[in-house]
Amino acid sequence: MKGETAILLAVRNGGRFLGEQLDSLLAQTVQDFTIWAHDDGSEDDSLSILQAYAARHPGRLRILEGPPAGSAKANFLYLLRQVRADWYFFCDQDDIWLPGKVEKSRLAMEKMADRYGASVPLAVFGDMQIADAEGNMRHPSYLQYMGRDHRRLSVRQLLVQNKAAGCTMLINRALAEKALQVSDEDNIVMHDWWLMLTAAACGHIGYIAAPLLLYRQHGSNQIGTGKSRAAWLAEKTGNLLTGRQLQSSRKGILEQRQMALELSRLLPADHPDRAFLCRLADIGECPRRERIRFYRQNHLLPEGARSRWKILIV
Repeated sequence: MKGETAILLAVRNGGRFLGEQLDSLLAQTVQDFTIWAHDDGSEDDSLSILQAYAARHPGRLRILEGPPAGSAKANFLYLLRQVRADWYFFCDQDDIWLPGKVEKSRLAMEKMADRYGASVPLAVFGDMQIADAEGNMRHPSYLQYMGRDHRRLSVRQLLVQNKAAGCTMLINRALAEKALQVSDEDNIVMHDWWLMLTAAACGHIGYIAAPLLLYRQHGSNQIGTGKSRAAWLAEKTGNLLTGRQLQSSRKGILEQRQMALELSRLLPADHPDRAFLCRLADIGECPRRERIRFYRQNHLLPEGARSRWKILIV
């Protein structure tokens, strides 16, 4: 692939697994990329590990010095703003990339760029295998395990649920520049969700039908694959009894509306999704019956019996 490829590595207290992840990057079947890392105020040996790898691999790993970002989302967006490249990968500190991840992703992106043009916002994503803390594969498909359909990629469908983990994504510069026009980063939940929404509204999304990495679960993940059924039921019961479940669901509905507002600001007045997005952003000011009807008509709540009750709080 012509152009510069950047792997953006967000780090915070990742020393336990960081070396293994860096080794997996340096073992990719193609190596014409630069790793850009930003340490978000780690209190362990993460920064010294980065410095040691940078010294052993001059020019391959570059460490950005900047103020603490405060979250994974903010860290990745900081990296995206600071690094100028043609193609961007997003790398978590604790996963293990399978050897062909970069090559497969770039081949898929090349096909997208040939079809639509490199100046159009583009994203490709794939699946991943779930691994335990030691890196042993526990489930062959994250998407299957989480019940996510990679084909449901319209703006409305993505507002209900993001289908792509950021660590499986490759985006082009056009998508990065478009997504970074967000007026208030507090209105977006996660960088990968926002990038998928921007790509769906302003460009195109492609899917790679293969696992690209081992998604390590070790108990400290910011976003994980969930717990055992018994643990899930115990947590949900506790959340219901304390009111945390209701509070969390209301927060999710508000976040959905905030992202709709931000996305509407990126679109021209005649865009087919703009009127819908503006309506969703303002729906909280409408009478309750109207809100319920709007959510039902546009299928804006997750499917399944567990989520049907949420229609009562829209």
